[in-house]
Amino acid sequence: MDSKKIEIEVLDDIDLTSDQTDLRTSLWMTKYEYTAIIGKRALQLSAGDPPRIKTEGMVDPIEIAKEELLQRKTPLSVKRRLPSGEVEVIKIKNMNIRNY
Repeated sequence: MDSKKIEIEVLDDIDLTSDQTDLRTSLWMTKYEYTAIIGKRALQLSAGDPPRIKTEGMVDPIEIAKEELLQRKTPLSVKRRLPSGEVEVIKIKNMNIRNY
């Protein structure tokens, strides 16, 4: 039996010229993508990267990263490698996000 997986990678935000209407995967963010984005962004924040939102009363980088993601201000994108070898890069502002 051939095991096919979709590999997920979080990228620094890049300028995508396409309007992303020809995607083969869902625009719903998976819980694994959510976790990877929160972790990478929290690490950036704790290393001194300035927050992209107002952080009145927030000091925890994980909470700031979650709020940035929910407001779609996170400077990251999601890269999905499909079993066919194709690669899709999706801007977070275009994704549907559940709060896990």
